[in-house]
Amino acid sequence: MSVSLANDVPLWAAGGLAAVCLGLVVWFYRRHSSYVPSRYMRALVGLRVAAVLLVLLFFLRPTIIYVHGEGEKSALVVMLDTSRSMSVKDAPGLPERLERAVDVLLYPDGLVDTARRRFSPVFLAFDGTARRVAPSDMRALEPSGEMTDISGAIIKAAEIAALSARPRAVLVTDGNHNATTTSPLDALPPGLVLDCVGVGIPEGSGPPLKDVEVSDAVLPERVGLGVKVRVGVRVEAHGCGGRHSRAIVKDAVSGATLGETPFVFDDVVGDQEIPVWVTFDSVGGKTLVAEVPVEEDEAVTGNNRVTFTVQVTEESLKVLYVEGSLGPEGKLSLIHI
Repeated sequence: MSVSLANDVPLWAAGGLAAVCLGLVVWFYRRHSSYVPSRYMRALVGLRVAAVLLVLLFFLRPTIIYVHGEGEKSALVVMLDTSRSMSVKDAPGLPERLERAVDVLLYPDGLVDTARRRFSPVFLAFDGTARRVAPSDMRALEPSGEMTDISGAIIKAAEIAALSARPRAVLVTDGNHNATTTSPLDALPPGLVLDCVGVGIPEGSGPPLKDVEVSDAVLPERVGLGVKVRVGVRVEAHGCGGRHSRAIVKDAVSGATLGETPFVFDDVVGDQEIPVWVTFDSVGGKTLVAEVPVEEDEAVTGNNRVTFTVQVTEESLKVLYVEGSLGPEGKLSLIHI
């Protein structure tokens, strides 16, 4: 606890000023004490002293500062699953589960920033083993573990939080414990509060998330004028197997359709390449759009098209026609050509 005065007036100076004022009050009334009864004199002195103190308080404005210590913060151990299943993308165009989980932990005012106000956070990455990791290294984690040992992570978290009062732990995972160690419930010690955060879409939890992503369009960088060119439109679909659709290539400036190909979505994980044949009737750089129409029940509609460029030239194909066999001079000419 400390006391401060307005305008940074030292306490000793304020005390001296108060002593001088009170001394003058007492001296003044003692000079006239013979004219006033003693009981009235004491009342007058008390009132005058109170008035002087109030004036001093008004100008000096003392402030009492009291700091209440919060003590040591409780430990919060965050356990992040880095097993192979965390590499799954729940829909085309979405990041991997591990990347999404790290974003939730690290974004401004996310779990890390919020936890630091009340807790001392410690981070563990775990798959078959659990190891400490700094927040600055979390984005470099790879989802490559062969198993999900939740019990091992809880045991490690309990060791870290053993010396802390009211410790807590947060488990961020997309799967079940599949290691041969003890069960997670048996590994959880008394006194450690555990919160679980699920990542991803559970299997069999309902209708699959439907989405279509046009990831790329493949064709040569330079094509000839009037030449029929194959554009490979690469499509990744989720939850749309067996549906009919169209791959379309358009001019990005005029919006004119240059070519389209009907196709059926497959159920194979990864890209499905749809060939679309187009022909250009003018030379120069072209900006094109490859797209697939949006399905009515798609979860994400902003990833159904991709923009790309191509250079159309008027160069003709050069052909050398040779009749008969080539002599030494002819072979030398071919080398120069």
